[in-house]
Amino acid sequence: MTGSANKASTPKKACTLARAKPLISASLVERLLMRHVEFVSPETRLIVAVIKQGFIDLNAPSEHLRREACKFFKDDRLSLWSERVGISADFVREIAIKGGFLPVDFRGLGGAHA
Repeated sequence: MTGSANKASTPKKACTLARAKPLISASLVERLLMRHVEFVSPETRLIVAVIKQGFIDLNAPSEHLRREACKFFKDDRLSLWSERVGISADFVREIAIKGGFLPVDFRGLGGAHA
């Protein structure tokens, strides 16, 4: 009985990232994403701006913002936003990894869906 209590109290590993300087700017990410949207409109610009804010928050001074942004890239929220404009969430994650916003081992943490 004590074994199951210990397992239940073990905290899940939080999504934390060390703050690192990205290889590309968030503005460049925005331009890249705008090239891949299905149709350019004010609504698509707003959705791309939401995704861009996720990139900015990955490098925020606040650990809380970085953790929330990491969760955004891990869970289905990214898919909800990116699919509205015809962009694959895996493509956005790949940009984040190659651009230096996310660590290379993010794929192994469940970041990209197979």
